[in-house]
Amino acid sequence: MANSQFLSSEQSRELWDSHAKNQELKPELWTNLTEVELQYMSRLDTAKSVCVAAAGDGLSGFQVFHKVSKDCKIIVGDLSPERVKLAKLWFTRNGIEINDSCSNITVQIMDNQDLPIESGSCDRYISNLSIMLVPEPLKQLEEAYRILEEGGIAALSTWGREEYSTFFTLPTKVAFEMGIKLPARRSPFFLGDEKDMQIKMKEVGFT
Repeated sequence: MANSQFLSSEQSRELWDSHAKNQELKPELWTNLTEVELQYMSRLDTAKSVCVAAAGDGLSGFQVFHKVSKDCKIIVGDLSPERVKLAKLWFTRNGIEINDSCSNITVQIMDNQDLPIESGSCDRYISNLSIMLVPEPLKQLEEAYRILEEGGIAALSTWGREEYSTFFTLPTKVAFEMGIKLPARRSPFFLGDEKDMQIKMKEVGFT
């Protein structure tokens, strides 16, 4: 039975599938700003194999393609089959081959908590604004660590501290003022403490 405090993987897949069916193939500014920063921190110019997890509509993977060497392998994945379809379009509409023996680019369905990738086969891992949404964030960190080779780089982002977010806390505040009781849900800000996040990453092996 799914925990009422957060969406299960199956519920998340259904939600993002529904969202993708009405989504245009264009950048989402507020998420893309964070993504670009993660790419910068990942030092992609020296990358040999990059995993872009929870890639959404795939723009992040397409951007990575333009920042790595021509021999670099890229794995782009998302939990939602419909979003994976969108991710493929970023490449195919621009004449870039994917998912065949002649291509270094793979776009596939992928669960952050159980990656279909060999251990130690990547040297970069990028995941933008997803870890606070998965049922078990520690599993996502463990999987990121597992697939990275020694000395590899992981770049992740999450929502920060609740008191710094006016826009995303507004609906909850309005509901409270109007006496509307919302369903119990785990706060998307629960990983916003930087020191606590550092402890979690060290627990799975990151330094």
